[in-house]
Amino acid sequence: GDSLEGLGWGSRVWVLADGTWCPGTLASTGRDSATLEVFLEGAGKSRSFPARDVAPANPVDQESSDDLTTLPFVTEPGLLRCLQSRFDHDAVYTTAGPVLVAVNPFKPVPLYDVEAHRKAATPGTPHVYTVAQHAFSQMKETGNSQSILITGESGAGKTETTKFAMQYLAVLAGGSGMERRVLDSNPLLEAFGNASTLHNANSSRFGKLTTIHFDDRHAIAGATIQTYLLEKSRVVSHAVGERSFHAFYQLCAGAGPEERAALGLPDAAACRFAYLSGGESTPPALGPSDAAGFAQVKAAMEALGVPAPPVLRLLAAVLWLGDVAFCDDGQGAAGVVGGPRSPALRHACRLLGVAPEALAAALTTRELAAGGERVSRRLSPAAAAEGRDALAKALYARLFDWLVRQVNVALVAAGAPRASIAVLDIYGFEAFATNSFEQLCINYANERLHQQFNAHLFKLEQAVYRDEGIDWTDVEFVDNQDCVDLLEARPPAGVGVLSLLDEECLFPQGNDTTFGEKLRKEAGWHPRFSFDARAPGTDFCIHHSSGSVVYSCAAMLDKNRDTLSQDPLLVLTDSSEPLVAELASGLRAREGERRAAAGTVGARFRDQLRGLVAGLDATQLHFIRCLKPNAAQRADAFDPRAVLHQLRCCGVLEVVRLARAGFPARHAHADFAAAYAHLLGPALGSERASTQRAHPGTPPPGALDTCLDLVRAFDIPAADFRAGRTRLFFRAGVLARLQDRADRVLRWVGCLGGSGMRTQEGRLLGTHPSLWKHRRPRRVLSDPEARPSLGATTLCATAEKERAADVAAASCLILTGEVSFGARRTESLPCAEPSLPSADLHAQLQEALAGRREAETDAQLLRAELEQLQQSLTGTGGLSPAWAGDRGRGGFKAAPHPDAALAAARASGRSGGTQPGLSTSLDDVSFMSVSEGGEGASPDSQFTPSPPHPGRPEAASPPTAQRMLASLARDFRRKATLFDDDVAFIMEVHSGASDAPGMDPDAELAALQQRYRVWKTAFKGKLAAAERALRSGKKARRGFKPFGR
Repeated sequence: GDSLEGLGWGSRVWVLADGTWCPGTLASTGRDSATLEVFLEGAGKSRSFPARDVAPANPVDQESSDDLTTLPFVTEPGLLRCLQSRFDHDAVYTTAGPVLVAVNPFKPVPLYDVEAHRKAATPGTPHVYTVAQHAFSQMKETGNSQSILITGESGAGKTETTKFAMQYLAVLAGGSGMERRVLDSNPLLEAFGNASTLHNANSSRFGKLTTIHFDDRHAIAGATIQTYLLEKSRVVSHAVGERSFHAFYQLCAGAGPEERAALGLPDAAACRFAYLSGGESTPPALGPSDAAGFAQVKAAMEALGVPAPPVLRLLAAVLWLGDVAFCDDGQGAAGVVGGPRSPALRHACRLLGVAPEALAAALTTRELAAGGERVSRRLSPAAAAEGRDALAKALYARLFDWLVRQVNVALVAAGAPRASIAVLDIYGFEAFATNSFEQLCINYANERLHQQFNAHLFKLEQAVYRDEGIDWTDVEFVDNQDCVDLLEARPPAGVGVLSLLDEECLFPQGNDTTFGEKLRKEAGWHPRFSFDARAPGTDFCIHHSSGSVVYSCAAMLDKNRDTLSQDPLLVLTDSSEPLVAELASGLRAREGERRAAAGTVGARFRDQLRGLVAGLDATQLHFIRCLKPNAAQRADAFDPRAVLHQLRCCGVLEVVRLARAGFPARHAHADFAAAYAHLLGPALGSERASTQRAHPGTPPPGALDTCLDLVRAFDIPAADFRAGRTRLFFRAGVLARLQDRADRVLRWVGCLGGSGMRTQEGRLLGTHPSLWKHRRPRRVLSDPEARPSLGATTLCATAEKERAADVAAASCLILTGEVSFGARRTESLPCAEPSLPSADLHAQLQEALAGRREAETDAQLLRAELEQLQQSLTGTGGLSPAWAGDRGRGGFKAAPHPDAALAAARASGRSGGTQPGLSTSLDDVSFMSVSEGGEGASPDSQFTPSPPHPGRPEAASPPTAQRMLASLARDFRRKATLFDDDVAFIMEVHSGASDAPGMDPDAELAALQQRYRVWKTAFKGKLAAAERALRSGKKARRGFKPFGR
């Protein structure tokens, strides 16, 4: 547990002092006391603290774990200390159960090289690559679409994390060229949709869902990009110290002389447009310069087939439009400063492809319908400026949408995609000095996604445990459902803030003041809503999951209505610039639809969010929580209070506790039994598995029994699984270990084939009589007299039974412990390292010397056997082309069995005995399964030297050469049997005893001889290495003198 139980005087603890967790040492042991005495580090004296403000500290060597669920004590200060310790060493990723926590380093870190790509394939490695790898693997295995949700407050690093995830997926599934285009979309949309704010130098001012589609080969086939609510008000205004969208600054800094002349742009140092005032023309932190960013944008446009000139002309036109000023003509009506010859108006109209006089009139007058007639009304300078800004915002937003459509055209998938992986990058929680409609929508989106996070990881998870009847104590978490309801509720369920805003927009006399008054009246009772009744104005406060935000009602209705005069659009529809005319026509059509449907920006955004959440719920979700280590965006600075606030808001502590207590892996009874029943052996597994397959879609009667048998057979602790009504639940990692055992069974069957498996089966026949009935099919298949009489269907069925027998036998061997796949099988070789006492070093030396003599004899014997094998195989050349006589197996002599050979060699070395007798052991693995290099797939193919015995010098240990020779002996025995069987099979085909349609015995024999020569060369090299090791050991022992001698 995470209580103070078991701690005493001197135990390390954390204390919540003045809102900050501080390290200390426990000075009192009264666990039941309401207060505790604690020595604070650096204070020099003890202080009394309430017991609720004291938490146990994790051991120093365990407080930097890369998985928060493995911490001994899961407490707020423990998590905070772990993250800070890792952050100090540039380890910015940490696992928190099913969630990856990413702390923004605000500097380049060496975590994205080739080594990181390699480690990503290892489950449990905390990295954005690992999350992407897991999503990709799940898509391949299940065929289901995946989604990666990257959330966090503004400046936490969501955009960069998104790009890293997409880059890894591009490397993982690239090759068609489509992945390059997917990545090229990032700099283009980032330039037109991101900006520098007080909280984030590269803040996304729109939401983006990138869905990458994959074909049947799991390669990237295409992608689609869905955007959400661009903050277009930033085009015309932004806070002091912030910037407009990057694209404007990149154009001013990066345009060449010819482009500047065409666009009417002054030198970069003189670019002082009204829409860019108040912001520094500096690039975002860690990003490229504005000039370099402009080059990247143009390159991306070229790669995606987006024409750059019309886009740049429209971008410059928006800047020039902002410099068009209005004055009072003395009668309260607006006129353009400088008239039609105004430089700003002329540049803007030239780039927009319209006449200056026409646009000036459209901006300063308004056409109204009265009594069936059109009446022109002069606008005030303020109203004309509002109309100008509305036009600039609408043109930029429409240009952004057009760019997204062009990108989607370039990324369209060829054919029907098989599955997809979606990556969501959406604006983070925001709270500025002045917060308006944009912040309300952004924070609403964060609440909605946090609700989905809670539903996925807490509500649904814990509901499953209750429905399955599993003994479970719910993990408490902060539910934000009430906050979501406050924002989006609609009658009759209630009246939310956005609904009330929409309602007020329908009233002709509705304004910001009446909206604020109604909001205070309707929502004043809500615990998440508050306002200052003594303060003038209509500001209100919403207590969000991530903190309280005060919103201003000023301009909220206008922003929600998003109205645009038709007069400027009529002028632009006749533009000589095709892109301008297209965008203006689209704006006119959208304006007509909006008026007909009485739609608002808030209503459209709410519907978009609901569609987004519903789409994400239809996929398998993966979560990344990004944290901002400090508000100043400085590298190597970790503010514990700021990080702790984010940990509380995003529920990381509750996630860790849920992961520690939960059972994330689960299988239906029937599915689990069908997948693993064969591991129980022939008597139980095959019978129950067949019963399960006989009732598809319904839980068979014996499914749960089989599941429990498997759990018992593989010694899965009771604490690591739960049996529910319809499913089995396992703790993390348990199924992976079980699957590893299943994989090893199949590898054992595939590698050892007939003779190796039959040798092992022979050990079990006495204790497992049921294995005898599984021996019959193999005898049928291996009988040349019986094979021709069997039909194809019977042969296939019999072969399937034979493989089932091999699997059953391998399972028995594993379960009985007679086979261990984790170590070399040396039970038949007498050279396995003995357990030696460490007292008598002289005796150890004598034994080692005796082992060396044995190994030298082994080497001589192996050389002789190699020559014999070479002569035997070379002798088969007489079989081609005449195949004179039925020589049976005479063309290839049986190789000596290494076990007997080694025993005889040792006897010969000690008493001058003769050569060992010969033993035949046939293997039914065909030579067609041997690789070109002559190496098989047996687990014994590789040799890993074991470490020297402690207390014994390396030269005096059982020699490394001896162990090498043991490995060579096993390899030699296996290869001899393989070659022996292959020659026998070729002879059977030639004589007609075996049928192999399309096989040319002469060609197969030639191929076998070539394969043998390759293997022989490699084997000689290994044998020579063993002899060198022998000689090296002999020299080393000459200089070794035991202690005391």
